[in-house]
Amino acid sequence: MALPLCRAASAPRAEGSPCRRGSRRHNRQQDSCKSGLSQVTAELSDLSQDAIFKEACVLDVGSFVHFAPLLEACQDYARHTGCRFLGISYEARSLEPLRDVLSEGDLILSTSGFTNLDRLGPRLLAELCAAPAVLEFTERLQRGEKELLSDLNRATDIMMGEGVRNSLRVTCQQLGLWPPVPTPAGVEANDCFYFDAQADVPVVAQRLYNDERRRAHVLASTGLDLEHMLAATASFLVDFAYEAGAALPSMPRKHTAFLTEFASNVGDWERADTLQKGQVCSRSERAPFEQDTADWTATDIAQAADLVRMDIKKWLDRTLHLPVLSASL
Repeated sequence: MALPLCRAASAPRAEGSPCRRGSRRHNRQQDSCKSGLSQVTAELSDLSQDAIFKEACVLDVGSFVHFAPLLEACQDYARHTGCRFLGISYEARSLEPLRDVLSEGDLILSTSGFTNLDRLGPRLLAELCAAPAVLEFTERLQRGEKELLSDLNRATDIMMGEGVRNSLRVTCQQLGLWPPVPTPAGVEANDCFYFDAQADVPVVAQRLYNDERRRAHVLASTGLDLEHMLAATASFLVDFAYEAGAALPSMPRKHTAFLTEFASNVGDWERADTLQKGQVCSRSERAPFEQDTADWTATDIAQAADLVRMDIKKWLDRTLHLPVLSASL
C-alpha cells in the first residue's frame, strides 16, 4: 500500500512578509497529509480486523471426526453466520459451476434487482466454497450413515448439556447464590461437579461457580475457549441436520430428569429459606426456573438451543471483535 506523499514545507518567509499564499498552500498540504495518513491508518486497521476474522477458527473440527470435512469447509461460512447453519442460498447454488474461477470482488449477475451486475461478497463466496461439502453431507445424513448419526447424537448431548449449564447459572444468579455466602461446607475450590441433583441448591451453585472460574482461568492462561467452541460446533451440526431434514435426537433423558429434580429442589430451598427469614413467598416470587420447568421437560431442544446460542453470540463477539455479529443469532 503506497503512502500519500507530503511535500516538505518551504523555508519561512521573513517576518512581516505581505505574501500569505505560501502559508495557505502549506496549511493545505499539512491537512492533506493528515487526511491521507488517517485514511491509511483506517485501512490498516480494517486489514488487521479482516485478518483476525479470517484466521479465527470458530468450529472445532477435531471433536466430530466424521463431520470433519464439512466443518473444515464451513469455517468461513460459520464466521459470517455466527456459527449458525442457515442453508445454501439460491445464488450460491446457481454460481456453483463457476466456483473454481470466481474470487471475492468478481462481477456476477445482480440478485438485488437494482443493477445488472454485483460484486461477489465474502458471505456469498463462503457459501459457494462450502456448497460441495454441504451437498455431500446432506445426502449422507439423509441416507442415515451410522457414523454421522453417532456424531449428531453427541452434538445434541453437548448442546443440551451446555444449555442446562446456562439455565442453572441464570437460576443461581437470580436466587442470589452467585456465589453462595457463606461457602457451603465441604465444597472445595476445585469441586466443579454441579450435575448432581441430590446435592443441596447452594452446593450446586458453588460447584457451578467454581466451574465458571475454572473456564475463566483457562481462557486467561491459554487464550482458548474450548467449551464455547465445542458448543458452537455442536449447535452448527444440529442446525445442519435440521436443514438437511434429518430426524433430530430427542432431549437426552438425563438432562430432563436432572432439570426436573433440580427445579423441585429449588422450590424446597426457597420455601425453607423464606420460612427461616420469616417471610411469605408467593408463587409469583418463586424462581423462574421452577415456573418454566414444563418447557424443559419437552422432548424438543429449542429452549436449550436458544440459551446456548445467546452464550455463543457473546463468545463470538469477543473472539472476532466484530460488533456486527451481535445480531447474527
